[in-house]
Amino acid sequence: FYFDAEIHMQGNEIYNSSTTALYQGNFLIKGRGNSTWWTEKHSYRIKLERATDLMDMGASKHWILHANPFDDSLMRNKIAYDLSGAMGMPYMKSTWVDVIFNGEYAGNYSLCEQVRVDSNRVDITNLEDYASSISKILIDTSTVPVDQKEALENHLIWNMDWLTSGIVEYEGKSIDLSSFFALPEINGGFLFELDAFYDEPSRFMVENQPIQIRNPKYIGTNSTVMQFAYDFVSSFYEASYLSSDFYTMYRGKATHYSELFDIDSLALYFLLTEIFFNEDAGLKSTYFYKDIDEPAHMGPIWDMDYSSGGVGHNAHVYDQWQVNFYSNYSQADQWYKGLVRDPYFLSKVLECWETHRNTVMQLIGDNNPLEQAYEYLYSSAIANFTLWINDPSQPADAPVNQRFQNGYQTLTQWLTNHLQWLDQQFTTLENLVDSIGAYDPGYDVSLTYSQGNATVTSSQGTTARFYFNGKIQAELPIIDGQASWTVPTELMTSASDVIQVRVYNDDELWIGSDYLDFR
Repeated sequence: FYFDAEIHMQGNEIYNSSTTALYQGNFLIKGRGNSTWWTEKHSYRIKLERATDLMDMGASKHWILHANPFDDSLMRNKIAYDLSGAMGMPYMKSTWVDVIFNGEYAGNYSLCEQVRVDSNRVDITNLEDYASSISKILIDTSTVPVDQKEALENHLIWNMDWLTSGIVEYEGKSIDLSSFFALPEINGGFLFELDAFYDEPSRFMVENQPIQIRNPKYIGTNSTVMQFAYDFVSSFYEASYLSSDFYTMYRGKATHYSELFDIDSLALYFLLTEIFFNEDAGLKSTYFYKDIDEPAHMGPIWDMDYSSGGVGHNAHVYDQWQVNFYSNYSQADQWYKGLVRDPYFLSKVLECWETHRNTVMQLIGDNNPLEQAYEYLYSSAIANFTLWINDPSQPADAPVNQRFQNGYQTLTQWLTNHLQWLDQQFTTLENLVDSIGAYDPGYDVSLTYSQGNATVTSSQGTTARFYFNGKIQAELPIIDGQASWTVPTELMTSASDVIQVRVYNDDELWIGSDYLDFR
């Protein structure tokens, strides 16, 4: 439950009232978090009376005060969020603040945008906004009395059958919306979260993947839309994880996973997860979204304090892949464990690394963001750990004046080791495929390319299926141990072009595969 409160924001040399909105006035506050709530230093969700562009982060009423109780550097969330934004993902901006509650110092916090559907956050169709629009129209046309506007809007948000039926059932009336409002086909407008806590009202399981719809919060009241959402996610899961050739039947059509999910977004999220070795990825706080008439996208990344050599099981691990290292609950069968079997997907990951390598390596370069944050945070961090040294969730094996320094040095050294190791894995696609080790070539299959022809050799196969950048292009019989496909020149356009072949025997059983990288 929210509690009423008042807030006063005071600036510093970076954030001050002459250049940045500093909110003063009433607001609502409540506790938030799952694991973090059980620490002594709590995190909070706050709701302002009016949308305000705090610290140049975009106007909103909704904000998070994150306690960072598991992170002695106090940096992991902000550094990860900022890098995801620099690499082109929608991301939650944040800044560090000192918090005083009722005249008493409460510590250093991250003031952060809340993950939500909004033009300044996750910018997709907000289906809950339709409820506001429709209630206004029904009031303006005197279809519903004006004093019931708030009750009607809440009714529409909590009971969303009208999205597909076009009929609002309210106060004994059946109101046909077709004369007032043109509703689109509802095949998007969803903010999803994969989260093991599985505690949202609109949710479903795909195999052992706990999928929640965070927005619209009560879309579970519409069985038609929920069935569409389930079919969409389960089809993607089938194509990305269960299928041998990354296709599935979706709405009566053979569909590749990249037709359901933006592959660049998939690759970028995977890369960010591997950069920070996030223990929770694919387990908790894993967000993705789908707009109307659009493929799904991963992100934004969230909750990165269990990452980068901090607490948890990864403190001394820097030379492994996150996707291989973690298999807790839903992670054991997450779709990324399927996607890394696909050389084309890994070619897109390699392309992302090549595009953003310089930006990533700035994390460990001269005058890097961690060094800057350390200097900026030092006084605040010392005060924070002086207050919270007895937090039972935290190790207290260093004097308070060293705790922040040790946390910073641990993070810096881990990132240096890990990014240098990653850089070595991204030298070639073949090296990347071999390093992750999920690709299965089977046996008795070899693919070569010469003068525009891709030729497969197999002594036991009878059928060859050729794929270009993941999509099937031709199915040819293998005659005298060979089949050859002439590759259309117009296909060869991308930096990550990959030709693959999959070979089958007379019983339609897969024998083996091979691929060629045209990087």
